Amino acid sequence: MPMRRIVNFTDKGLVIPVVDASGAGSKREYNYLNLLEFGLIEYLFDIGMQIQMVKKIVVHLREDGDFEKWATNFDDYFLKVAEKYVAWINDQEKKSKYFAKMRHLYDPENTKDPNVIKNNLKPQKTFGFLFYCFKRDGSNKKKIVPYEIIVPWDDHNFLVAPFLFEDIVAGSVLTVNLGLIKEEIDKKINKKP
Repeated sequence: MPMRRIVNFTDKGLVIPVVDASGAGSKREYNYLNLLEFGLIEYLFDIGMQIQMVKKIVVHLREDGDFEKWATNFDDYFLKVAEKYVAWINDQEKKSKYFAKMRHLYDPENTKDPNVIKNNLKPQKTFGFLFYCFKRDGSNKKKIVPYEIIVPWDDHNFLVAPFLFEDIVAGSVLTVNLGLIKEEIDKKINKKP
């Protein structure tokens, strides 16, 4: 990314550096999360989003810390997601036999233990799809789903259901493959000069 773009994103408040410049000749310092923010912002501009919406999305991701948790400690983030998944699927099984048939995908022994589910579901690499929902009432909701989305849709994609169920029909949804952005940044970081 060109330096002028980095400066522009920072000056517009899209990225907040770890250490800001304190005068002429001083340098800003960025951390790993900032690099991921740069990658996400660049992607959002590339697909034609306006600066106000890009800023809204980035600030929203920064506010509750989910983006940072997903990016810096995927194992803990994934365990929390597995715990939510267990609660959701147990509730859904009471309502429909279809959900009970899906249990074999993530809990073949019917343990209902989040750690077992985490181990059965956890992908080999860091996946993360940002679903940013624009609701009809003007509010927004976001979720980072740590699964790979497979096209065409199959039973595996059922695993994203609890995280989108109430929001996907609420208006329109922006989907961003954060895992791919992270992978590209990691490759650049690890590239030997």
